[in-house]
Amino acid sequence: MKINVGATTRAIPQYDRVGIVDYYELSWETLRNSLVIGSGKTAEEAASIASSGGADGLISKLGGYNIYNVADDQLVDANGKFNTSARQVYGDNWNGKRTVI
Repeated sequence: MKINVGATTRAIPQYDRVGIVDYYELSWETLRNSLVIGSGKTAEEAASIASSGGADGLISKLGGYNIYNVADDQLVDANGKFNTSARQVYGDNWNGKRTVI
């Protein structure tokens, strides 16, 4: 008879993860920068587009589903800051557990 035993552990500590507010702000910044670099828009034009509720806006680029109680164009302002008045109406835990708010 032959028995094999093994174990695994992380060689490095768990990475820090961003929260949902940081995720929206970082995604907005990525979208704005891609509009500046890829489309030749000015930073102000790109910021306005990224904050819009249109087809090129943040929510549309993130899949079109807004889990907050504010309109798509009110979620992140033209400076890339998350609307602190926005409240989640539905959400998912990033580890796979569903929550209803």
